[in-house]
Amino acid sequence: MMNDYKEIWATPIYESKSPEHVYMEMMNILNQTNLDCLSDDTNVFTKWVKESCRNYLNNFYKNYKDVSIISGYLSKQEQGQSFKTHAHHTADIAAVYYVDVRPEHPNIELIDPRPAHKFNGMFDYNYGKPCIDMRVYEVKPESGKILLFPAYLLHSVGANLSPYPRYAFSMNIILL
Repeated sequence: MMNDYKEIWATPIYESKSPEHVYMEMMNILNQTNLDCLSDDTNVFTKWVKESCRNYLNNFYKNYKDVSIISGYLSKQEQGQSFKTHAHHTADIAAVYYVDVRPEHPNIELIDPRPAHKFNGMFDYNYGKPCIDMRVYEVKPESGKILLFPAYLLHSVGANLSPYPRYAFSMNIILL
């Protein structure tokens, strides 16, 4: 399993691929109508998400006791549909677990709303494209991958041009 840290000008984001048994547990959760299992620490998926959050936080923020998933919901992005720019103001960490995505599905774009830093004039490359504004970062979705980022980051997903729906499970997480 590979864990990968990226930064948008001092804003850490985290990507990690789940083991197969975690992915299978997520599929079981989606077959339920009641998502109370997200508060059950014995649930394989919930345990893995919380452990991923702890790994993420321990690299830059250690002043917390635990994490709690306060909500979760499945989004289905049909052909032609996009998700407008938004943030999760009731959470500390926003999480996206990619359930069923294809290579042609759109990336998620993360935008740090804080004022630009003096280093923004430096070039960086994001998926082969020069990126002058270091406050913007794109993440390619991949089935079984989790993406964690500060909930204040603005984020959006462009139009799905594929005839296949894009499924992602989003979570709001708070620090205790």
